[in-house]
Amino acid sequence: MSSSTINIPADTLKAACRDALINAGAETVIADDIAHALVTTSLRGIDSHGVALLARILKRVEAGRCQISQPTASVEGCTSPAVAVFDSHLGVGQHAAMAAARHAVTMAENTGIGMVSIRNSTHFGACSPYLLEVMKHGFVAIVGSNSTPSMAAFGAQFANLGNNPFGFGCPVEGAPDVLFDFSSGVMSFGQLNKLRAAGKAVPEDAFIKPQAPSKTDHIYEIAGALEYVSLPFGGFKGASVAMMIEVLSGVLSGGNFGARTEVMNGGEFLGPSHFVLALNPKMFGLDDIDARMASYREDIRQGQDDIRLPGENAEAIDATRRVEGIPMDRDYLMSVPSFNQLLDDHSTEHGK
Repeated sequence: MSSSTINIPADTLKAACRDALINAGAETVIADDIAHALVTTSLRGIDSHGVALLARILKRVEAGRCQISQPTASVEGCTSPAVAVFDSHLGVGQHAAMAAARHAVTMAENTGIGMVSIRNSTHFGACSPYLLEVMKHGFVAIVGSNSTPSMAAFGAQFANLGNNPFGFGCPVEGAPDVLFDFSSGVMSFGQLNKLRAAGKAVPEDAFIKPQAPSKTDHIYEIAGALEYVSLPFGGFKGASVAMMIEVLSGVLSGGNFGARTEVMNGGEFLGPSHFVLALNPKMFGLDDIDARMASYREDIRQGQDDIRLPGENAEAIDATRRVEGIPMDRDYLMSVPSFNQLLDDHSTEHGK
């Protein structure tokens, strides 16, 4: 562990996140959902999209670009036994997606499938917390979100698609669950930021310099500004996946999509859209989905334990951090007033 970081127990960090949000005026359910999603993400090693986002969320609230007082709710006339549309009212995306995951599970328990599309939200971080919320019920989960155009696709040399994140998860018996969570680009902007902070070269197969300048009315939550635009994984294939995510989130929800996503429009922020899909294996006549998945994993490995499957690395990091704590940057903790006590407590406990 670097001298610039300290390890904070997950429960302690979650309580501190919750307190910071409550102090900023958040409703209890909103604060609980955000804190849970942020800490869950950090536990799995996705630090750029975990607790590190809390300061940005608080700044968005202070700037009036998102709200923490009105919980996400279903849109009247847009619900059925298996489908619902939620309006986040520019609420924090982590709360909106957690609420959607819970509702998707409720529908899937009764119908076998539950899909919630969310409109008028804000950045929701990583997909993992919402996948896990569905998976803990033994269900299969798919989650995604659109975002402002930041990826050059289909031969364009400018941003014409969002680097849209998506994830899939399925429970496994006696082994790490199958779970993947990544952007539709070769690399995320969070990873790009890490490379540049370390003074490393920008991978030419992942990013290019755009031929058009960064648009000043677009909000780039992770990138900050589009000095670089991402390239889709697999070229045409990854770009097509990004389009699919856009349809399932922005288009189907009746929310903002394409170039009208995460844009300031006459002083009003046009928030992104998300979706959460839950599938109940029991409605397919299966009581042993996790055992079948365990068998499938072994088919892929064919006895070679060094083959790493989706979700294994993150689950190993999660197990370690639940024991050792989540590494947090000291300067970052100092930048969030509600986190100052964490530093004081750590200094007292360790005598420095």
